[in-house]
Amino acid sequence: MSVFRRPTFSSVKYVDARPHYPTSLVDRILKYHGSNNPRQSLIDIGCGPGNAALAFAGKFNKIVGVDPSEKMIEQASELSSKYPSMSFQVSLAEDLRAFPDAAFDMAVAGQSAHWFNNTAALSEIACGWRSA
Repeated sequence: MSVFRRPTFSSVKYVDARPHYPTSLVDRILKYHGSNNPRQSLIDIGCGPGNAALAFAGKFNKIVGVDPSEKMIEQASELSSKYPSMSFQVSLAEDLRAFPDAAFDMAVAGQSAHWFNNTAALSEIACGWRSA
């Protein structure tokens, strides 16, 4: 994601240009997740400015977003400041060791999986998954 680390990159302009996720998509994902599955914690991998995390605000007790770009994390933290249950940190999808195994009930990656080493990232995500 070197483009996001360039000094000329503007996370504010990125947020302005990026489409937001419709409520109908979030509702469909939650329906697929099921009403019997816990909604304690969600991780947004490759969160960028936090669009997907913000779309799930109020649906989980705790939401964590990770992204390799400090600028994106700063923007996500600023945009989510009214949600105390949301936090963001710099991390790669391929390295989620900062979180204990079985820490999350759901993982999302809104328009970011094409940046991952999928084999390594999916292995990390699987370790963080909490089964019902």
